[in-house]
Amino acid sequence: MFINKGEFKFESIKLPKEVQFSPTMAILPYDFDKDGDLDVLMGGNLFGVKPEMGRYDSTYGVYIENLGNNKFKFHEDGKGFFIKGEIREIINNESELYVFGSFIVTIAIPPDKFLTFIFIKNSI
Repeated sequence: MFINKGEFKFESIKLPKEVQFSPTMAILPYDFDKDGDLDVLMGGNLFGVKPEMGRYDSTYGVYIENLGNNKFKFHEDGKGFFIKGEIREIINNESELYVFGSFIVTIAIPPDKFLTFIFIKNSI
C-alpha cells in the first residue's frame, strides 16, 4: 500500500500477507475504532474464471487495524467482518448513520444483495 505524502511523494507500507490471499476489488479506509488513524476494510474474490483456473475465493473480507504510525494488524476473525462471496463495492455513507458511536458499513454483493455491519467502539 502507498501512503500519499503530498507533492508526488509516497510511502510504501507492507501489508499483512493475508491481504494477498485473493484479489481485492473494494477498499474502504476509515477510522473504524475512532483512535485517530485510518483502518482499512477490503473485499474481493473472483468467481468468473475458466474452470481449469478455479475460483479465487480465499478471503471473506479483510479488516486491518492501523495501530498507529501506519503499522497494520490483520485480525483473523475480521472483527466481525465476514462475507462469503464476491465483494465489488464498499459504500461509506456517513450521513446520519452514527448510532451511539457506531459506524455502519454497507457491502454490495452482485447482483442484488446488501449486507450491513455496525462497528462499535469498546468503551471500557
